[in-house]
Amino acid sequence: MRATQRMQVLQPQIQRIQRKYAARKDPRSKEAMQREIMALQQRHNANPLGSYLLR
Repeated sequence: MRATQRMQVLQPQIQRIQRKYAARKDPRSKEAMQREIMALQQRHNANPLGSYLLR
């Protein structure tokens, strides 16, 4: 439940990062986008799979 709530709170920031890299299709840009999203999740102690593990 908490993991889901944390991910919902972070969703606008994640979408902002995705829009930032939307026009870029090269592998380096996609990797950079994933790194930024992962860093954001780590900073906020949010695990995207946390809510699925409890089901």
